[in-house]
Amino acid sequence: MSSPSNQGTLNLRLLTVEGKPISDSNGHLEIITLQPNLKEKVIFSKPVTFPLDPISLPAFPQIKETFCRVTTTRFREADTKFFKVLDSEVTDLPVKLLRKPDQWQPDFPPFDELPSGFDRLKEVLERSPELKVRNGEGLALFVGPKYDQISQSSDERTRSAKLGLLNLYTKMSNLLEPAENKVNWFSFVDEILEIAQSRMIALVRPEMGQKVLDISQDFDKFDDYKPTPSENHFGNMPVRFGVEKGEMFSVKTRDRKGNLQLTFGPGRSNGKDVLVLDADIDESGTLLAHLLDVLRHRITHQQTHPFDVHEFIANELHEAAQPNNNIPLGYNLV
Repeated sequence: MSSPSNQGTLNLRLLTVEGKPISDSNGHLEIITLQPNLKEKVIFSKPVTFPLDPISLPAFPQIKETFCRVTTTRFREADTKFFKVLDSEVTDLPVKLLRKPDQWQPDFPPFDELPSGFDRLKEVLERSPELKVRNGEGLALFVGPKYDQISQSSDERTRSAKLGLLNLYTKMSNLLEPAENKVNWFSFVDEILEIAQSRMIALVRPEMGQKVLDISQDFDKFDDYKPTPSENHFGNMPVRFGVEKGEMFSVKTRDRKGNLQLTFGPGRSNGKDVLVLDADIDESGTLLAHLLDVLRHRITHQQTHPFDVHEFIANELHEAAQPNNNIPLGYNLV
């Protein structure tokens, strides 16, 4: 019988939120163990390139509470969960890293080349002749060449609005209404009026509002949702529909579902009742705090960037084992 080597091997695998190995970023790796007084002791520190080679470390119990601190050029700094290596064994440690928004650009496929999962969005855009960017330009029918000309080189507000539309569509079309779990939330949207980097104002079928009212009457049954104030969204309701603040209502998904808020305002248009939807994804920056199984990601900005929302939703799709067709949100990050 061979004597113990007192060494183990760490196989640290750095992945994108889509589960793909990271290979286009250089960085620095520290391996840190906690002392009995909880002070950190760095036992490994050096520049690295990706993918990483396996790393030999002292085996447990020589080092106990141990984690890695990963810094890269294109991804956010992160600390892994605690791990331990055992004598003569390999510890496999897959870690997903979040992209740094300022290191990436969106790559939009042409409107006519969006995959079949975007057919419903294309139908609604064909019925949205008054679409505009919130506090920005009018887009009219945002289809075909008009859609295609909004690219990575476009005005930032307009480009962010296009990203926000695609993020919200993907989120809402992958989230079934919880009462019957048969149709997704976006299936109720009839016409889109305004888009912004994390918000969409639309006209929706009244059944959507009724389903949300049913949720609000029994949050114990629909525990993926929680109550949230609606009146602070009153300013998002287009004035022409005559929405009254006291008639608005709203629900919000809990953190594990991505902080999607659905706010409704009953109104009138051309003598007919309409229901206005303000759909938005949380901009508070708390979204990423619930994203991945890591101890810490360094968040340096106050508002959630559209690429941060991309990371959340792409991770959800990967965890749900849904095929992404390489453009899970209607765009790639390059």
